[in-house]
Amino acid sequence: MASHFSFLAGLVWTALIATSYFLNANHAKDTSMRLAHAEARALLNKDLGLINWSTRHGGVYVPISKHQQPIEFLSHLSHRDVTTTDGVKLTLVNPASMLRQVMSEYADQFGVKGRITGLKVINPANAPDEWERQQIQQSTQNKDYPDEVWQLADIDGQPYLRHLRVMQMESGCMDCHGHLGFKVGD
Repeated sequence: MASHFSFLAGLVWTALIATSYFLNANHAKDTSMRLAHAEARALLNKDLGLINWSTRHGGVYVPISKHQQPIEFLSHLSHRDVTTTDGVKLTLVNPASMLRQVMSEYADQFGVKGRITGLKVINPANAPDEWERQQIQQSTQNKDYPDEVWQLADIDGQPYLRHLRVMQMESGCMDCHGHLGFKVGD
């Protein structure tokens, strides 16, 4: 009888440990995902603040150098390149180009990649990948589509949490993007 009780107690104890492990593992996974979502939103909000600031100012003029040449995709703008009264040559960097440059310089350091994409882009390097294209198409065709979507993905052998958030064209975007047929609010 004692061995039967010991076996039953061991079985119950094993079930409790297994259940506890399963619940803790799920809780840890859920907590990790909530933290990842919160960090992704915080990083995106920071980037959007930078983009919005730059958009309100019509982009940013920076000195032309070997590291910053005039952006060929902005050649349709008569004010892309200017010279200051003391002879310094400056070129316009629009918000999408600014974000692309910042992300390419610091992606490895901070472990975050980001960019602005859409179905119509000035710079072909900003063209959406297949997942982005599908999400953008769905968001433009379905007014009830969420403003942000998430995906866990394996990219180049590394796990990533992808976050895509809908942005709207503002009046400050029209100089660079208006010639593509966009209107404020698109």
